[in-house]
Amino acid sequence: MVIILKNTQPLLKVLKAQHELCEGYLQVQKSMTDALVAGDIKRVDSIVKEEQYFLLKIESLEKKRLKLLEQDSLAELDFREVIEKHSPEEYRAQLQSVFEMLAETLGNLKRATMLNQRLLKQRLSVLDSLIGASEGEFVRRA
Repeated sequence: MVIILKNTQPLLKVLKAQHELCEGYLQVQKSMTDALVAGDIKRVDSIVKEEQYFLLKIESLEKKRLKLLEQDSLAELDFREVIEKHSPEEYRAQLQSVFEMLAETLGNLKRATMLNQRLLKQRLSVLDSLIGASEGEFVRRA
């Protein structure tokens, strides 16, 4: 017997909210890239605090999404399978569209985050070199 998703409309609402939130978080990551490239440490600190808001909201929406799927005994399935085999026919195109937009945004977010990690490592490496050079200079003067 095939289980049909009963919480389709609430699930669509959560997925759309997740997409919007991830788009906002992507903009935050782009701001982080700009701040890291510019070496603006105060802006980086401010953005890190802003990130916390997005991460908490994203986590909350993910819990809601999983709860909706659990209510229909579909939480263990891949979301593509939920769409293809368990969603009502009249909602499949909408679910697929939102899922694809979310997947694309998450891919962009992953790339932006990886870029920021590399930039941050470069900045830290430069700072380590400067600190090491300063300590060496201090030791020579003493």
